[in-house]
This record gives sequence, structure tokens and C-alpha cells, in this order.
Amino acid sequence: MTTDEPEEGATDKTLRDLEWKRLVAAVADRCAGPIRSSLVLEPASDSETARHGMGETSEALALLRQGDPVPVDGIRDIRPGLSRAQKGGALDGPALDAVRETLGAARRLRLFLARHRARTPRLSAACALDPTLDSLEEEIDRAIEPGGTVSERASPELRRLRGEVATLRARIVARLESMLLEHAAVVQDRFLTLREGRYVIPIRTDAHEKIPGIVHATSASGATAFVEPRALVDTQNRLTIAAAEAEAEAQRVLADLSELVADRAPELAAALDALDRADLRNASARLAVDLGAVVPELTDAPVLECRQARHPLLVLDGVDVVPSNVHAQAGHGTIISGPNAGGKTVALKAIGLFALMARSGLPVPALEGAVVGFFDPVLSDVGDEQSLIKNLSTFSAHIRSVVRILGAAAEGRQPLVLLDELATGTDPSEGAAL
Repeated sequence: MTTDEPEEGATDKTLRDLEWKRLVAAVADRCAGPIRSSLVLEPASDSETARHGMGETSEALALLRQGDPVPVDGIRDIRPGLSRAQKGGALDGPALDAVRETLGAARRLRLFLARHRARTPRLSAACALDPTLDSLEEEIDRAIEPGGTVSERASPELRRLRGEVATLRARIVARLESMLLEHAAVVQDRFLTLREGRYVIPIRTDAHEKIPGIVHATSASGATAFVEPRALVDTQNRLTIAAAEAEAEAQRVLADLSELVADRAPELAAALDALDRADLRNASARLAVDLGAVVPELTDAPVLECRQARHPLLVLDGVDVVPSNVHAQAGHGTIISGPNAGGKTVALKAIGLFALMARSGLPVPALEGAVVGFFDPVLSDVGDEQSLIKNLSTFSAHIRSVVRILGAAAEGRQPLVLLDELATGTDPSEGAAL
């Protein structure tokens, strides 16, 4: 049989069968930083990497249980800003504020890990942060207010210009308020307003000549003219010039800071990677607490031995899970039998999830003493793969899937194969014989 559709990889099917994305989403929900919306948690490709990942989570979990969790607040997604700065673009105030907040998070994490270095050797090594970035944080902090406004502390010239703007504005407002009182008979409303960036007062159209000046606009009804008194034109001109000069100085400050960010972009990117890793391990620890999970013993041998195991997704759904003792070992087949709705498929999926969780640095919901080996690949045929488009019956789809799994298992190093209701979908006696 041929088909125009590409063959689906057995590993992809396994992740779908075991609802791996739901577990990854549970980890992402417990993240504090930008990886919350983009987390991709792929099982480690070798046992040493898996062991490092589980070790980092174990350290984060120990700290969390002691009431001293890894600090991961304040991480912002600064990668778009870094890319822009490296291309010569200037960052605006909010983008620089995000860099400052992220640098603050990096400093707090670095100091935290330094204090707990004896208890966090793996996290400290994996999340090493450059202390010289503190000076960049200080530069930005001096120039940018929380929220992204350029501070008057950024430069003496900016402080002088903003002071001049404030003085001129106060002088103009005071004079206009006085004129509102002097000409109350022809003033429409006792308030000032802005038209084309200039302060004006609302005068009856038929009496606008009472206050010589420039008419900037009229109301929709035509009854009101918005007049800039001639006596204040020169002062307002100076205000406009001073405001423009202050804005130009603020833009110069932003450009200078953006250049500093561009110069340290590699170190900033490395810091963000370290923060994301710490965030992931802290989220994994939080998930472990919510699942009542334990850090298993990781072994290179393809063996899995977990007592009182509970399916993690059912625990997250709030189901009162009946625990099971699960076992898998290389060269042996484990048969799970029992009545309908007895939890056979749940136990089967739990075995597969535990194998993937161990490779991903995630503790497993079981009793202390759990042992999980390194299985690669994890392959499954769980669920009804009937496809009318491919013209396959349920039985044919299962057989094709099993053939594909056997081929992948033969090529794998230490495969774990999960088969649910093997040879179903055909005559019972024929299925039993198969």
C-alpha cells in the first residue's frame, strides 16, 4: 500500500500517545520568565546529560522544600532587543528597562548560588553568570526610571533642559491663568488647553480680538476660538525649542545605552540562557512538589522499578489515583492484565512517561527508592490508529505501527516498547493466536 502522506516518526507518536505536551505545559505554567510561553522540553539524548539535568532539579527541589527557592523573578524576554542593538538600532526606554530588570535577576541568582554553592554544585556550574554585567545594570539604572522613562540623572544637560522646560511651562501657565481671570467676560471656559503643542485659552469667536494673538483652531460649533496670546509667543517658542532639545538629549542617552548593550550582547545572551535554565529547574521542582514526586535513581541500565507509581497527569487533574507498582527490564516483557477500566492503559502510559521524565530532569510520582534507567528510544502503539484517509482498518493500522516500532527498536540502543491491546481490531481468535 502506498500513500502520499509522509510516515510519522515513532518518537513523535509516542509523545502524542503519552500526552507529553500536557506535562511540558504543566512545567511551563510553573515558570516565571519568558520560557513560560515557549518551553520546549526534549528528553536528553544521553544518560550523562539526563543525570546532570536531574541533579540540577534535585538541588532546586531541596532548596524549595527548605523554603529558600531559586530566585527567578524579573526575567524579561530581551532577545529581540539584543538583536536590534547588535544591528545598530537604538532601544527605547521600556526595552532598556527590560534589560535592567533581567540583569537584576541575573545578579540576584548569581549571589544566591554563591551563598549556596556547597549545596548547588550542578546548578552553580550550569547557571554561571558574568559578574561584570553588574556595571551595565548600574549604568542603565542610573539613566532609566522603572517603566522606561529617561531619568534626569542620565546627564547634566538633560537635567538642565528639563529644568528649563519646567520653568517656562510654569511661567506660561501662570500668565494664562491670570489672563483667564482678567478676560472672564469673553472666556468660554476657565481652563487651558493645548493646540498644536501650544498653550491656548478658549475665547468667544465674536470677541477673539479682545486678546491679540494667534488663533490655532475653533470648536466644532464655531462658537469658540483657541487663542495663543501674542504676549506669550516668544516664551512658547523657547519652550518648544527647549522641549525638542531635551528630547534629543534623551534620545542620545538611549543611543549610548543601546551601544553598551550591543557591546555586551554575547554575555547578555549567555546570562539569559542561564536564567532560563534556572527557571526551568525551579519550575521542575515546583511540579515535583505538586505531584508528591521523588528524585529517582538514574542508571545506565535499561530498567524501571517504581513502587506506588501514580500517573502524573491524573494527579495534576485532581484525580484520586490508585497507585501501582510498575516494572520494566531489558530483555523481558511485562504484561499488564485486568478488567476493563481497571487502569491498564494508565499504568502503561505511566511507565513511558517515567522514562521520558527521567531523561528530562523531572522527578517521578512514586515512593522513595524509585529506579529509572535510560531508555532510548521510547516507542508506543497506544490508541486507535484507524485512518479512512489512508484506507487502513484499526487492525491494519496497529500492525503497521508495530512493524515500524520493531524496526525502530532494532536500531535503538536501549528501547522501551509500549503496546496497548496488541492485535486488537480483528477476529478475537485470530488476535489471540497472533
